[in-house]
Amino acid sequence: MEEHHPSPDNQTNIRFRSRLIFSLIFIPAVIFLMKPFIARQLLYRGASYAGSGQFQESIKHYKRGLFIDSGNAEGWNDLADVYKSVGDVDEAARAYEEAIKADPRNKKALYSLGMIFGIDKDQYEKAMEYFDQVRKLGPESEAERSKYVISYHILALRALATGYERSNDMDKAISVLEELLKHYPNSEGAEAKLKKLNGLIGK
Repeated sequence: MEEHHPSPDNQTNIRFRSRLIFSLIFIPAVIFLMKPFIARQLLYRGASYAGSGQFQESIKHYKRGLFIDSGNAEGWNDLADVYKSVGDVDEAARAYEEAIKADPRNKKALYSLGMIFGIDKDQYEKAMEYFDQVRKLGPESEAERSKYVISYHILALRALATGYERSNDMDKAISVLEELLKHYPNSEGAEAKLKKLNGLIGK
């Protein structure tokens, strides 16, 4: 019985199809696995450009990195900080909102968004809502303390106390100050302010 061998053309076609199938499977897999690394590199470059005052280049790299990794809350926070540096509070607010979408418990984004609404947008009631969210999350965890050099929980409590005092809601202001001193007994000026408010309402 005569053996049939593939013709050279058929062998070439088989090799081509094999390579094509391999490429279609392998290349997307490599790209998928490399995405976190690529995103980190872009975010790192964004931080480097921001550090040297090249804010537009920084924004460009942050946006590229966050396009790849949209769930990176700290990347959104950093982008928002850069937008604030160039005076674009609307874009900063949008970036902080994206950070909150990625991590609803992100105290930095919640507090910073509250500050934007309270100072730049003159919407203090909305700002108070964000400060209150930070208050409800409680003191920073060990991981949060290692990430941030300041306590957004303390800042939010102080902002709430000031806001309630300005709106003449002394009972709430006193309650927040008591909460502040409960968690942070050495909080500067809090005890004096509490005594002052208690004096105003005759306690």
